[in-house]
Amino acid sequence: MASVVAVASWGCTDDTSPIIFETTLASETDNPLGPYTVTTSVRDNNAVGGVYLRYRVALGQDATIPLVPVGNGAYQT
Repeated sequence: MASVVAVASWGCTDDTSPIIFETTLASETDNPLGPYTVTTSVRDNNAVGGVYLRYRVALGQDATIPLVPVGNGAYQT
C-alpha cells in the first residue's frame, strides 16, 4: 500500500501556510505498478513556489517528485 502526501513550498514573505485541498489519487486500477495520476489544488495569498508529492510504497523509502501546474491552482503528476 502506498502513502500519499501533497507538500507545498512557499516563499518566506509571510507566515501563512498555503491551503492544500482536493487531492485525488486513482484508487481503483488494474495496474499494480503505476505510475498513477495524482492531482491536488493549492491556494495561497502569495505565489506558490512549488508543489511536491511525497510518497512511500509499503515499507520502502520516502520519495519526492514535483507536481506540474495545470492551471487554476491545480497541480498534477
